[in-house]
Amino acid sequence: MTALRSLLTGLALVAAVLLAGCASRPPQSAAPLAPTAAVRQTLAPGGVLRVGVQARNPYSMQADGRGGYTGLAYDLGTELARWLGVTLEVVEFGSAARVLEAVRNEDVDLTLATVADARRLDLDATLPLLQAPQGALALVVPRGRQAGMAYLSRYALTVRRDGTLQAAIDRAGLAGTVESARH
Repeated sequence: MTALRSLLTGLALVAAVLLAGCASRPPQSAAPLAPTAAVRQTLAPGGVLRVGVQARNPYSMQADGRGGYTGLAYDLGTELARWLGVTLEVVEFGSAARVLEAVRNEDVDLTLATVADARRLDLDATLPLLQAPQGALALVVPRGRQAGMAYLSRYALTVRRDGTLQAAIDRAGLAGTVESARH
């Protein structure tokens, strides 16, 4: 009887270990990088990160059907504000051109835009986060915010690797994956 009980206990333990290895777990969010005061002031002057979005655009911001919002620029801006420990202010515009104009005029601090548009308007951008139909998308800030670019670039790499970006893509109902953007 004792041998049978030991055998069954051992089999249960092996089965538990095997099942635990197969369990699907959501990606662990990376611990935010502690920003310096200079980084915080550069990326979010006055303690507020103003994110420019184009309303009703899944790459930017759209209603999620539950009384909230989703979209890549909105979700990534929300997460960046959390990392920086600042307040988020979402500023809506009717077109992508108006959003980029607001970035250039420093009326907003951050948006998601194509690398080509950022270069054309002489704005600073991270490396591309993903490939979209309109082109390679990156986080874009006004020119001259170099003190925050290294931090922003590290943030961009982290959200690609830790599942945050893929979760935002899925929430926005967009096709594709972060993997499809890698070269």
